[in-house]
Amino acid sequence: MDESKDIATKLEKIIRLLAITAVQGRRQKEQIKMLSQAGFEPREIADLLGTTSNTVRVALVAIRKERSQTTRLAGKEQTDVIQETQKGAT
Repeated sequence: MDESKDIATKLEKIIRLLAITAVQGRRQKEQIKMLSQAGFEPREIADLLGTTSNTVRVALVAIRKERSQTTRLAGKEQTDVIQETQKGAT
């Protein structure tokens, strides 16, 4: 049982090192986004980046808000194209 616990601890360290390496040199918001997409919880992201979980949560809310605005704009652009196409057909 101790051996499997030791292996799990070592794997956790490797995963953390890989995560830190993957986001190194990027802006904090981008780091948070990437780590969240990789499945890390806000508390884990905060520990990895040396910040607070509240900072991570605020960044995630902003990221989600930006994503929903982008999605809405893309939908509006498609609607505009369809309407223009329909106007040209008449």
